[in-house]
Amino acid sequence: MNDLKLIKKAIKGNKECLEELLVIYGDQLYRTAYLYVRNREDALDVVQETSYKAFFINWSIEK
Repeated sequence: MNDLKLIKKAIKGNKECLEELLVIYGDQLYRTAYLYVRNREDALDVVQETSYKAFFINWSIEK
């Protein structure tokens, strides 16, 4: 499935598509966060918080 389809399905509340997007873009998200915070642990925290928010928003869409 291409990224655009994954994004559209994730926006509609599909958890599996959101998980797949996080797997695909997780490293890129980490690298971007690291460029801003310049610290490994802080960058991992940013990735974790971003993932949590994405899942929370996705979960609240389902309800």
